[in-house]
Amino acid sequence: MYKYQSAYRSFHSTETALNHVLNTIRSGVDVGNVAMLVLLDLSAAFDTLDHSKILKRLELEYGLSGNVLNWFLSYLTDRSQAVIVRKSFSISASLSCGVPQGSVLGPILFCMFTKPLGKLLTQHDMNHHFYADDSQIIDFCHPDTTSQNQACSSMEKCVTDVKSWMDRNMLKLNSDKTEILLVGPPRRLQNCTVNHLEIEQSSIVFKTSVRNLGLIMDSNLSMESHVSSLCKTCSYHLRNIGSIRHLITEDAASTRCLILSRLDYCNSALNGITKEQSQRLQRIQNKAARIVCKTNPRDHISPVLTSLHWLRINERIEFKLLCLTYQAVNGTYLNELIHHHSSSKNLRSNEKSLLTVPNYNLKTFGARTFQYSAAVSWNNLPIHLKKCPSLSTFKTSLKTYLFRRYV
Repeated sequence: MYKYQSAYRSFHSTETALNHVLNTIRSGVDVGNVAMLVLLDLSAAFDTLDHSKILKRLELEYGLSGNVLNWFLSYLTDRSQAVIVRKSFSISASLSCGVPQGSVLGPILFCMFTKPLGKLLTQHDMNHHFYADDSQIIDFCHPDTTSQNQACSSMEKCVTDVKSWMDRNMLKLNSDKTEILLVGPPRRLQNCTVNHLEIEQSSIVFKTSVRNLGLIMDSNLSMESHVSSLCKTCSYHLRNIGSIRHLITEDAASTRCLILSRLDYCNSALNGITKEQSQRLQRIQNKAARIVCKTNPRDHISPVLTSLHWLRINERIEFKLLCLTYQAVNGTYLNELIHHHSSSKNLRSNEKSLLTVPNYNLKTFGARTFQYSAAVSWNNLPIHLKKCPSLSTFKTSLKTYLFRRYV
């Protein structure tokens, strides 16, 4: 069975975490396997962390002591909460567990507390990715009955051990809301006979699609479900904004038009979507631009987008992908997925800051991995963009470059 180096991911942006997960799944499927993705659901994860256990772990596993440990002690202890209903206050109750939600330190403390969970999953030889309290376990198997049964048995034992660890550490794994997705090409999935996992007394049935960090993933990773849901949500908001457009200014409409933020959310994961899906999203953006500028639906959209300085959907996806690639090239989170091209001979290509483009088997999976798509897009950039000294400079120059490409 093809295995990948497991990785413990603590606290990075949602987009980089999703790209890492998708890259792992697509790479495994590209070599002939079927991927099993398990999304663990924790009930009130941040509210159940025991303060004494956190402090002990910080001292023993991370070597904190003295004033530093006392700072964490002061931060976590002597907290209380009360419920307010209109003008009525409940009795204040002291908190012996939990980390403050909405803080930067809260998710970091949670990740530090659950670090041993990563070691447990490594012992089970499972690929895993953590993003705050979102835990994802990935395993691969061949699409034959024997391999499927072995993979299900291994996953059941792994999740059971995870649940036992969480019970010992006052965390609640909600088996009823834990989701499982089997990923692979349609023909390969037809040969899969397993459709559920047995975790203690709970039977978890495989889903046809799951929501992972805000991205809807289907069993073929076609992103069709995500695009359909995105178009439906954006259309709803556009109708509401359009009904009051005559009452607000263009600047207010552009601000209230919460469409671009939705279209841009984790859009690098949409790299390689079909032309039809891209056109559906482009029609949403066109409609938003017409509402902002009060343009007649029969007028050509290009001058409207130009006046707003909005990149088109395909360019927006490429923009986000290249920004992540720039960060990876300069040593951040996804840098382990890219490899710089080099030659023992003194060739001109050595001066172009090229990335190695990996080989792939399936166009729908291998060609849509971050490793492949990032390398191809990066290699097509002019050298002056690759040499930008900072991310902010790179973003400004890249947007100008992509904007001029279609104007």
